[in-house]
Amino acid sequence: MASWCEAYAGIIEPENLERTNMRRSLGRFQGYFWRGGQQRSLLLVAELDGEIIGYVNAGVSTRRDLARGEVYELYVAPQHQGRGVGRKLLCAGLWALATAKRAPALIWVLADNHRARRFYESMRGKLVARAQTRVGEQELAKVAYLWTDYLPWPEHLVPRKADA
Repeated sequence: MASWCEAYAGIIEPENLERTNMRRSLGRFQGYFWRGGQQRSLLLVAELDGEIIGYVNAGVSTRRDLARGEVYELYVAPQHQGRGVGRKLLCAGLWALATAKRAPALIWVLADNHRARRFYESMRGKLVARAQTRVGEQELAKVAYLWTDYLPWPEHLVPRKADA
């Protein structure tokens, strides 16, 4: 929740952030995984010392006209951002989708979330669509990034010099 609030502070009005009902969000989140007895998505988590510090949730695209797969959510705890956790999670999610024959894959992001947009662009996602979404009483623009002919390599399989 802290990551969500930090990511959208200054974009989503404070009263809409405060109105977030975690039970409703949890129910929506759980609905991603199973529907009608069929698995719809997967959840991959990043841990450090037994603590979950980030996650990626990915599955069937909500916009089949654009892609077969979709990264629904990618969040990293604020104190662990900028350390490569998001990159590793995004790579793992995209490769899992490709393995499940859910490529190409996309992710939606609020248009005013410039930090996330720079991240997806650095990961070679291509801007392919624009739409509107509603958060409380607020109407917000969102954009979609797509990975078609390129998937970033999952760094967690290749040790960095600092990790070796």
